[in-house]
Amino acid sequence: MSDYADDPTTGTRPDFTLEMNVIDSVGGNHKVAMAFLRDDAAPNQWYAEMYSVPASDVANPNNGRPGQLAAGLVTFNQDGTINLANTTLFGAAGATPRLTLEGSDVAAPTGPQWNPALGINGQVIDLGLGKLSQYAQASTVNSVNADGAGVGNVVGVQVDESGIVSAIFDNSQIRQIAKVAIATFPNADGLKAVSGNAYRTSIDAGQLVIKEPGIGAGQISPSSLEASTVDLSAEFTGLISTQKAYSASSRIITTADQMLEELINIKR
Repeated sequence: MSDYADDPTTGTRPDFTLEMNVIDSVGGNHKVAMAFLRDDAAPNQWYAEMYSVPASDVANPNNGRPGQLAAGLVTFNQDGTINLANTTLFGAAGATPRLTLEGSDVAAPTGPQWNPALGINGQVIDLGLGKLSQYAQASTVNSVNADGAGVGNVVGVQVDESGIVSAIFDNSQIRQIAKVAIATFPNADGLKAVSGNAYRTSIDAGQLVIKEPGIGAGQISPSSLEASTVDLSAEFTGLISTQKAYSASSRIITTADQMLEELINIKR
C-alpha cells in the first residue's frame, strides 16, 4: 500500500475526508481537503493526503498527482490524541503542521504552487491539527476554525465602553479600527458653550489633557441617547405662571376698555 490516501475522485476512496477553506492574497476562497485511509496493519496509524478542490487550483503538485499538496502518515497516541512527533504528513516525522504554496509568479517552483492563471502570491498556511483525535466512534467534524476571511464590506460600526471603535463586515469579521479619547480640563466650567449643545476651549478652561476612557476621565456610554437636562417640573411651573400672568393682563385690558366705554356713555 502506498503512503497516501488518494483523492476519492481519482483513486482509492478514503475512510474519512475533512474539508476546509483557504483565503488567498486577494481575498479569494479555495477549498483544501484532507483525506484519511486507515492502515489496518498498524494500529493508530492512517495514510493521509491533502489536496486542492478543484485540482486545477494547484500547479506542480506533490508526487505529480493532480491537486496533491502533501502526503504521509498521521499517527495517534493510545489515549486518542494525535501524535505529531511521529506524523509525516508534512515531511519528516515531527515537522510543523504547515502547508507552503508558492506564488503564481515563481518560474521554477520547488513545491506545490498556486496556478499561475490565478495571479496570486504564495502563502504559508499553519494547520492546527492538535485537536485531531481518534476514538471508537464514527468519524465526524466538530468544528473548523479559520483565521482568514474573504473580501468584505463594512455594514456597521460599534463602540464599546472603553472607547474601542470596531467595524463590522458582511463576512462575519469584526476589526478594531480606532479608539475614542476623552479630553479633560482643569476648569471645565470655563468652557464656552456653542450652538449644537457643544463646547469649545477657552483660556479660563485651561490646557486640555487627552486620557483614556475610565482612566482619569469619564466613561463612554455607547448606543445610548442623552437624556434632556431640562427640569420639566420647573418648566411647567413657569409655563403656568406665564399663562396666569397673561390671563391677568388680558383682564386688565378688558376692564380698562369697559371703564372708557362707561365714560363715553356718561358724556353722551
